[in-house]
Amino acid sequence: DAHRGRHANRLKQHRNLQALESVRTPGELWRLKRWWTDSKPRPEKVTLGMLKEDFQERMNPPPTLPAFIDQEMFENDSRRASSIPEHTVDISPKQSFSRPFTSEEVAWAKNRIKKKPARSAR
Repeated sequence: DAHRGRHANRLKQHRNLQALESVRTPGELWRLKRWWTDSKPRPEKVTLGMLKEDFQERMNPPPTLPAFIDQEMFENDSRRASSIPEHTVDISPKQSFSRPFTSEEVAWAKNRIKKKPARSAR
């Protein structure tokens, strides 16, 4: 078990060494580096169709409700949910949720993203 995959790993290392030794210019070196490190397109393991089927089934009630679901409460919840308006009124002080972003706000956000790493907690 300790040697499992060692031969394939050595072959890969040898091919990488050959590729490095064949580099003639700094440009070729950077192209090789990018080839090794840039993300490669991968085939989708889950298609959008599969997701749609799965989420439709999970997010919508079944045609007939199971016995453990309270029918009356379900109907009450459905009625209350149907009374929620399609569009709501933005009552925030600056109308933050219903107006377009300003150029200044976009510039501020870009500047903040540059200053703080993507995974920063602040």
